[in-house]
Amino acid sequence: MSKRKALAYTLMAALLLSNSAVLTTEAAAKASSTEEEVISKKLKAEDLDDNAKATLELVKEVMPDMKKYDIIHVRVYENLKTRNGDRIDQLEVELMGTPEGEKPHHALIRMNAKTGELIGAEIANGLLKSEEKLNEEEATKKGFEYLKHFLGEKADIYEVSEVRNYVFGDGAKQILVIYTAPDHDIYVTMDSEGELKAAKKDMFIEE
Repeated sequence: MSKRKALAYTLMAALLLSNSAVLTTEAAAKASSTEEEVISKKLKAEDLDDNAKATLELVKEVMPDMKKYDIIHVRVYENLKTRNGDRIDQLEVELMGTPEGEKPHHALIRMNAKTGELIGAEIANGLLKSEEKLNEEEATKKGFEYLKHFLGEKADIYEVSEVRNYVFGDGAKQILVIYTAPDHDIYVTMDSEGELKAAKKDMFIEE
């Protein structure tokens, strides 16, 4: 297994099992920079343009708990280098909600700051403790449905490269499906019933 994929598995598991604050991408952004400095700037929710708002709504359609969350941080990471050699600015929106009787739940949505194209969406709202779990065929099919929701016809370029099941000490389960395109992967993480917990496009250069 590559170091890149091993890190992705670790971060996904940490995100989904924790209701503490979601890790920001500041460290990842710095690691992604090469010769040019990555600059982060903070915005307000009212600064979001129509593209960003549309992407937020697109994510909330398949992660409906986010509809009850408030935006708490908006950041832009500038000049990130992608695997195809381009550089983009990444907009990061962090949300938080506190269901009655529970610890705060968090979510993080990342997108191209100029176009609104989704880069990643993650939600930390707990995992189901269930005896049932999706089989590999069901998981890959469900994961592809999420890709189609986010990407439309662009989803057709992706092929399944790996499926991994996780069972944690408290009985909670999650499944990770990796979809591969020519220059990047997408990691789709679901709970045991196929509810989307994270979708992350692995598109930035690591040093």
